[in-house]
Amino acid sequence: MDDALLALFQGAAGKEVTGQLRFPEESEAYFEIVGEEGAPRRYVLKPLAELYGPGDPSKTADPQDDYYMPLFLKIEETIRSCAGHDPRLTDAQVSLTLSNLSVNPESHATGDSQASGYYLTQALQAHLQLLLSVNDYSRSEVRQALRKVNKSVQRHTQRDGPRGYLRFIREALRA
Repeated sequence: MDDALLALFQGAAGKEVTGQLRFPEESEAYFEIVGEEGAPRRYVLKPLAELYGPGDPSKTADPQDDYYMPLFLKIEETIRSCAGHDPRLTDAQVSLTLSNLSVNPESHATGDSQASGYYLTQALQAHLQLLLSVNDYSRSEVRQALRKVNKSVQRHTQRDGPRGYLRFIREALRA
């Protein structure tokens, strides 16, 4: 967790604070906070490796468990958002990205920076940085969640074709 970011939010108790996550290719992910004064402030997010909590080794990341629901939801919302921004994204690219991140969530995106998988990797890592800044999930729990979402991707792809999972989450997470 990131106590400094939590303090920023807690220090704004009673005041409206909004923000936007940014992850420019050339610099670190940051959260742009806009308070009542209106001037945005940039808060650079800590690297994933510094944000993991101790977790509970006796628990398994379960998407039906209320404790883990924010983690699974963040992963799937990020995938859905990336698919909305890039219609070229396929289930195979999502699966490969999740597979790589489930081995090493901190691994850098490789390949063409214009490629769908590259952007998805950056987006997932940035959103996980923000989520882990305010939640206490362990590295093991994050890896388990990424693997379980990947199994869902593979199941939907096998049943419904090369964009079956992306169609599924578009419908399931419809606002």
